[in-house]
Amino acid sequence: MKIFKTVLIIGCFYLAFSPSVVSPQSAEKPKDKSLSTWTKGKGTNNRKVEPGDYFSKNEIKSPFRYVIVDDDLQFNDSDEGKDKVPVRHYLKVLMEEQAFNKANLIYLFKYLSNFYTDPFYLDVEVHTSLMTVETPEESAAMSTHSSRDGFRQFHKTATYTRNTDIYERCYAGFLYDTGKPGNFVVKYVKLTCLTKK
Repeated sequence: MKIFKTVLIIGCFYLAFSPSVVSPQSAEKPKDKSLSTWTKGKGTNNRKVEPGDYFSKNEIKSPFRYVIVDDDLQFNDSDEGKDKVPVRHYLKVLMEEQAFNKANLIYLFKYLSNFYTDPFYLDVEVHTSLMTVETPEESAAMSTHSSRDGFRQFHKTATYTRNTDIYERCYAGFLYDTGKPGNFVVKYVKLTCLTKK
């Protein structure tokens, strides 16, 4: 009788904890899967679904992702005691590398030129990698460290300038890298001055 009870108890434990008897988890959808896993192959043509895909169609959004990582507004040093008037504006922008092309750069520089109308002098650096952007402590210690410019041969950059020449005529344009890393070719694009001095 003791042996029968032991076998019965072991059998109950086996039935209760056996993976083949308990309902298999693969039949149920796990609740912790990401959205991109769930939508795979269901009307998305196996492309990764980004959260941005769900913004409404009439919402204003940029055609590509970028962020201003440095905004330096400079004033005339000789204006002590007076209301300070800005004379130069320097911006550094980090842009997603796959969006770096002539058309997107024109869009970006036109937008920033319209947004930052004052002061007239505007300089914008565009980077496609953090490797070419100096951190604040690196910028503050310029005399004691190597520049990050060496990385520019591997990561595309662009530089936009809006200013006036010696005849007070406006000029605006940008230089940008094209080609393959290590063999970039620099091209220039002239833009019209949307802001008149």
